[in-house]
This record gives sequence, C-alpha cells and structure tokens, in this order.
Amino acid sequence: MKGLWSLTSLILLFHAHAISQNRVMTYPITPKEQISDNYFGAIVPDPYRWLEFDTSAQTKEWVTEQNDLSKKYLSKLLNKYPFRDQLRFNADIDFGSLRKMGKYYVDFIINETQKTPSLYLKKNINATSDLAIDPADYKNISSDIVSITGYSISKDNKYIAFGLSYNGSDWNEIRVKSVYPFRNLADRLKWVKFSSIEWKSDGFFYCTYDSVNQSQVLTAINQHPKIFYHKLGTPQNEDRLIFRDTTSATIQFSVMDNERYLVVNYAFYYAGKRYHKVSFIDFRTDDHTITDLILSGNEYKVIGMYNGKFLVASNYPALNGALSLVSPDSPDQLEEFIPEHKEILKQTTIVGDKIICIYLDDIDNIAVTYDKDGKAVNKIVYPVGSSVEGFEGAPDDPTTLFYYHSFLYPPIAYMYDVNTLSVKLIQRTEVMYDLANFEVRKVYYYSKDGQKIPMIIAGKKGFKLTGDNPTILYGYGGYGISLTPFFSTGFINHLQNGGLIALPSLRGGGEYGEKWHEEGMLSNKQNVFDDFIAAAEYLKKEHYTSKEKLAIMGGSNGGLLIGAVLNQRPDLCQVAVTQMGLFDMLRYQKYTIGYDWKKEFGTSEDSAQFQYLYKYSPLHNVRNVAYPATLIITADHDDRVVPMHSYKFIATLQEKNESNLPVLLLTEKNYGHQAGSLTTTAAMYAFIYEQLGVKPVSLNPL
Repeated sequence: MKGLWSLTSLILLFHAHAISQNRVMTYPITPKEQISDNYFGAIVPDPYRWLEFDTSAQTKEWVTEQNDLSKKYLSKLLNKYPFRDQLRFNADIDFGSLRKMGKYYVDFIINETQKTPSLYLKKNINATSDLAIDPADYKNISSDIVSITGYSISKDNKYIAFGLSYNGSDWNEIRVKSVYPFRNLADRLKWVKFSSIEWKSDGFFYCTYDSVNQSQVLTAINQHPKIFYHKLGTPQNEDRLIFRDTTSATIQFSVMDNERYLVVNYAFYYAGKRYHKVSFIDFRTDDHTITDLILSGNEYKVIGMYNGKFLVASNYPALNGALSLVSPDSPDQLEEFIPEHKEILKQTTIVGDKIICIYLDDIDNIAVTYDKDGKAVNKIVYPVGSSVEGFEGAPDDPTTLFYYHSFLYPPIAYMYDVNTLSVKLIQRTEVMYDLANFEVRKVYYYSKDGQKIPMIIAGKKGFKLTGDNPTILYGYGGYGISLTPFFSTGFINHLQNGGLIALPSLRGGGEYGEKWHEEGMLSNKQNVFDDFIAAAEYLKKEHYTSKEKLAIMGGSNGGLLIGAVLNQRPDLCQVAVTQMGLFDMLRYQKYTIGYDWKKEFGTSEDSAQFQYLYKYSPLHNVRNVAYPATLIITADHDDRVVPMHSYKFIATLQEKNESNLPVLLLTEKNYGHQAGSLTTTAAMYAFIYEQLGVKPVSLNPL
C-alpha cells in the first residue's frame, strides 16, 4: 500500500454545502484536503484527514463550532421536552453493584451532586455502608471527572487497590488505601490500561503499556502489554517485570491456587488469523518458568483451580462452550469435565466446591450448579427478556450474589447458598413507576438470507399494533457479545412515555454460540446490517411502528452498525443516534487499541479484507441522498474509539445530506468511551422525540 499524502503539500478546499443543500440550519464550514491513499490500486480520497489530529488548534476550533451549533439547537428542545427532570427521577437507582470480596461487601453509590459513584464497604450484608473511596478526592484540577474503574482487596483484608480514570480515558492510575481505618498509601502507579489488580503476598500484579507523547496520549497506538509486580511501599520504577508479549494488544491474568499460579490469557493476530494462548507461571519453582497451558490456535479461558487442576472454558471445537480440566503437570492434555450442551455457555464461576454456569437457551438465561463430579445439582430459570450477572466468589465462599434485570426493572440482588442451594432476596431497588404497567414480548423474524432472528420488545402492557408506537430499535452485533435486555434510565423513561424498545439478537453476537459470532464477523459483517434492517422492516410490517415513528440507535461497534445502515437504507427510519461510533474502517487500526480489532473486522492492510471493508465502511459510503435526522455523539477523551471517527463521518454527512433534517455532532467534554452526562442523555431523547413528533407525558414519582 502506497500513501499519496504529503503533509507539506496540502491544499485546503472550502465548501459551502450547508447553505446550498440544507435549509434547516447552516453548518460550520469544514475545510477539505486533497489527500488520497492507494489501497492495492484503489485510490481512496480522505479529504477530512486533518480531523484525526484531535489536539490541533484547527480541529479544536471546528469541534467548538459544531458543539455551539448542536447545543443551541438541543437546548431549545430541552426546554420543550423536560427529559432531564424525568431522568432524574430514576437517577438514584442502584444498578446492582453490590459484590463480596474477601470478608467485605463492596457497593457503589452515587448521589445527585456527584458525576461518578463512590465506593463503599460493608462489614457484613446487613451492616451500614461506610465510605471508602470518593473519586473526587483524587482530582488533579477542579474540572477533572474522576471515576473508579476497578478494585481488589488484599488477601489479608487490610488494603484495597483501585484504578482511577481521569475524564473517561482508558489510561488509569492505581492507588492503594488501608481498610478500617481508611487511609491513603503513597503508592501511585501510572500508564495502566485494560488491567485487573491481582494480589500476591504484600503486593499485586498489574498491566501497563509504554508511556506516550502527551500530545498523542489519547490517540497513539498501545502495544506490547506487560505485567509487573508492585510491592507495597516501593516506587513504581522498582516494580518487577513478570510477563510481556509483543504480539497481542491486551492480556488477561489472574492469581490462583493460594497465590501459587499466575495465569495469563492473551490473543493475537497473525497472517490474517486470530490465535489464542494460555500461559502460567508457577511461583513455587525457582526460575518462575512460563509454561504454555494449551496449544495455540483455540479459544480457551482458565476459570480457576478445581479438583487440583485448571478449569478451562472453551468454545472450540465445542462452539456452544464446554468445560475441561487440565493438570499443570500435563499442560497440553484436556480432560472433558462438563460437555457442550445445546444451550450456549455464557459464564462460568467457581464458588465454594461448586461450579455455576450461566447458559442462554434461545436468549433466555439459565443458571446451572454443578458438583465436584460435574453433575448438575440445581437449575434456576429466569424470566423471558431478562439478563443475569454475578455468581462471583472464591473456593472458600459458601454463598454468592447474583442479579437479574431487564428493560423494565433495575438489578434485583439475591444471595445464593451453594451448599443448601437456597435463594434469598437481598436488595430490590424502589422505583418511581409500577412494573405491572409494562410487558415484554419475544418475537422472531427472518433476515435477508432466511436466517431466523429473535427480538425482545418492551412496552406498556397491552400495547396495540397500530403502526403509531414511537420505537427505538437498538443494536450491537459484534465480538461474540450476547446482548440481552438491560436496564437503562433512558429506556424506562421512553417506555413510560408510551414508546417501545426493540432489541434484536443480531449475528456477530454470541447469543447462539461461536457460530453465530462467526456469521457476523470479518467477511460476514454484512449479515449484521441485514439482520438489523430486517428487524426494522418486521416492526413496520407487523404494525409495531412506522418509518415516521422509528428511531435507530447503537454505540461503539453498534455505532458502526447504525452508520452502515444509514448509508444502505437512508429511508429506513426517521431518526438515528450513534454514541462513540466506529466509522472509518480503513484507518481504525492506526489508533490506540484499534489494531486489536483486526481479528473481528479484518484490516485494509490485507487486499482481500480491504475489499469488503471498503464496501461497507460508513465514512466511505456516504452518498448524496436524503438522510434521516442524525445525532452523532462522541467524547473528547474517548481513547478507545477515538473521536476522529465521528468527526470525519459527520463532516461527510453534512456535506452530502440532501434532506432538510438536522445532522449534528455533539462532543462531550471530559468524558470517555463508557460514560456520558445526564444532560446529553436528556438531549438525545429530546432530539428523538422532536423528530418522531411525540409529546412526553407528565411523569411524577409514585
């Protein structure tokens, strides 16, 4: 591939498309450059490449102009639609954060004066919560938004180590506090990313990357993850390097068997294929030799130690998932323990002397408990249209917590005794509405190629198929992630206002196992877009909604989905919203952790993969057609899907859109990939309702 771009010979061409093509508003003028790349003989223009330089004065000025325009428009809608007040009614809902670690219970609580939750500890399940960590105490400057990204309590229950993110960045610092009394230690570790915290003796393991130039801290490629061991009370530059890899982008690790083993899971991309490895270090050996647990090329994950062996979950060759045992003394020999079932293995944990597996059965959740011989001794079946999480624990824990939730209710916490197999209600959040007023339906439709797809639809009880229901169709479809219904204050607000929420199980996810994932990745990615389009057509054909009452929404990989669908079917809906979307599929791998996604999408550096990427890449397929009203939301500290994706995409949309409907960019300040402000959420729904012609009802607390 030969680039045709010379930084020293840029010619800026100014366009005034906003005035001539769009009558609803005048967009900021976006300069164009005469830049092209040569991909295996295909010349691909990239006129807005300058927007990739997020720290340049020109880009910052352009973002400010776009935000000024969007905020002026959206502020009028916020006055018209009182969504912020409505959302605040549900803002104090506990999202099921209560967890047991060591001898303590950990919870996250947020009040109306905070932007991120604080961490609290309880000495027992019935005790009063004690404030342990207030992230606001760790601000460097007053405008910082600091959030807790992870935590781990030492084995002796004396210390808690925790990760802090500043303004939403994936870059973290690790701090340490003593527990009862709560007191800050001097330990401060920097350049931490995508890391767990695993204690051993008087210190812990963590993952870091090389530091980068401060002007590129949110965009530079992050390579060669390394695991270090930090001993409490020592400076970071004395930390001991334990493990490094030059082929992968991220690694997962855990300490097992009374701190004897460090087990490392990592995947890498080579010659167009994805490979997976599991290695371990036995700290009882003199040289701490790194041993490969299983042959490379298969999908394995070590869950923990069981019956003196590693318990391993795999989805190959058992595409629905199976569990095996592997002896550290015979690391390449798998012993089948719990075989593959027709249900999809979603999660496995070890609690006490039991193994608890969460399965998906036609996207419904089932939790099965197995004994030490691999025999099923209990099964919990959850309601249709709900999701399950939790069941975390340790080999000496007699109990564990689990949660289930849906579009209709926030997580409900239960205590599960693995010895008596009994279940006890622990926490049920009081909400501002009557659950009996809503219902969930599961339907099926057929995609373009005849594949049968399930979809969950939520709405007010007894809603009619009139074709007039304001409907949000939400999608993701990627990375083998099983996207089942989840609680959202925005969604429940929409349901309270008489709307519908629809969630199809798109290929590319893991709802029906690894085969389902493979049918929506790499060269099969078009299936995901076809599945989503077919879901919209089904909703309209069956009179759930109409084109004029339909909004489509997705974030991150789901933003890619929405962007591709917008280009392929601009007539599909009335309004589209993306959050932190991925739009430039030819250059995504050049930023931060993007190159790790090659195994999911492929890369423009491969001639065959370039062909299908170029065919659907949202940025490169914007046409001179009438687009629906579109709101593109990104964040200035998103260093996972960097904001250049949204910048370049919206500039192209504003240039080519031939409708009178607004296409707007909103860039959140001091936020990252995972979070957004209540004001932005309210503005997003106000934007949707303005386009759908919906007047919100007056919502009051019960």
